[in-house]
Amino acid sequence: MMKLRWFWIIAMLLLPASIIAQDNPAVLAIRADTTALQTGEFYPMRIEIDNVTELWSATMRIAYDPQLVYIVGTDSGTPVQLGDFLTGGLSIQNSVNEREGYLLYTPSQLAPADPVSGNGVIGTFLIFPLQAGEVTLSFVDADMSSIVFTTNEQGFRTVQESLPITFAVTQLTLTITGDMVTPPPEATATPTPTVTPFVAQDPDDSTFTPEPTLVVVTDAPQTAAPVADETSTPTLLYVALGFVLFALVGLGVLFVVMRRGTK
Repeated sequence: MMKLRWFWIIAMLLLPASIIAQDNPAVLAIRADTTALQTGEFYPMRIEIDNVTELWSATMRIAYDPQLVYIVGTDSGTPVQLGDFLTGGLSIQNSVNEREGYLLYTPSQLAPADPVSGNGVIGTFLIFPLQAGEVTLSFVDADMSSIVFTTNEQGFRTVQESLPITFAVTQLTLTITGDMVTPPPEATATPTPTVTPFVAQDPDDSTFTPEPTLVVVTDAPQTAAPVADETSTPTLLYVALGFVLFALVGLGVLFVVMRRGTK
């Protein structure tokens, strides 16, 4: 009975390690240095991604209350500045629909850049609180995708397939105090035109559509998820497989000892 008890103790301790990599999705979040805001001041917001693997592009629609906050760039047409995580990227969509209360943003890598993995900032924008109250910045729609490349016989790098990335999202609630103010003056400019990322490919290949399709994100956590460490998902898989192999060896040894003990 003692040997059997140790058998199950070791099995239960090693089992969670084998599923770490399966329960570690990417997280798309809106973050700020403070959630207590004063009307009439400018506050930077960050759009961050944690623990992502092979990210090529993302599309998101962020809801807000235009009665409580003004997003700088609403009139000029370029509210979001591209973050440094997508080192070879650009903004395909970057605008504010003030009437309906949402920010539309699509950052993407641009060939010949490669997909990126890890943690980082994919965009930043400024908000200007207008009156006291509580406002929540949340993802209404969002999706992220990766691209698998291949090289054809002519030496062109072509898109083999586009893969969706599984992820969770967070929302950010801000508390505003102070007297009502008017939006800051801002020059009106022509919105940034839509740009399609170019990928070197066979001229006859017209199957690639770089702009991802929006999907509604459900079951979003209500508080910001902790920032994942810099370890990539493939490394975690190798660690998990190592634990599984170790567990199998341990169980085999226990099985042999138990067989001998019964003789």
